[in-house]
Amino acid sequence: MLKVLQLLDSPTINFLLLIKEELSNFLGDLIIWTVLAFILYIVLFYAARFLFRKLNNEIGILTLNILQTPLPIIFILIFLRIEIDDLDSLKYLDIIEKLLIAAIIAVSTYLVSELFTQVVSYYLSQYAEKTEAEWDDVLVPIIKKTLPIIIFLIGGFLFLQTLGIDLTGLWVGFGGVTFVLSFALKDILSNFFSGLVLL
Repeated sequence: MLKVLQLLDSPTINFLLLIKEELSNFLGDLIIWTVLAFILYIVLFYAARFLFRKLNNEIGILTLNILQTPLPIIFILIFLRIEIDDLDSLKYLDIIEKLLIAAIIAVSTYLVSELFTQVVSYYLSQYAEKTEAEWDDVLVPIIKKTLPIIIFLIGGFLFLQTLGIDLTGLWVGFGGVTFVLSFALKDILSNFFSGLVLL
């Protein structure tokens, strides 16, 4: 063993000791985060679900069903992102950080899209059934179709920008297209919304 240590130079030994220390810190933090995640998971998805069932709150149960998979994934990705900052021995630290942030944005975009698509559309559908006006029966399907597209467009832009892709020209083009479309569709949209008001 002594011969092996003599063969290794001082920087190599220091590097190995650094890795050992970082690994022990990482494992300690992993245990703490796992316990916190387990407690949070139990409280959120078992206690809250029980409470929502007792209160007959369908929107709360639907929200918990949507959160059940993406929320732990986001929690894990945030843990990895925080712990990556503490690991000095990683060679490609910037690339890993960008990938983790991009993954957090992707999962968050999916989560927000699902929340808006299912929870908000469920609430609006319930509201549309209770009212006698017909405009909400027309407007709710339009919102259901367009809102996820807008959310995924914004999430996609943020995802690509996080990876380092310059989207300045794309943002300008997107703004220009919306400007032109707003003027081109101004009369059509005003007639459409006037018709909704008459319903």
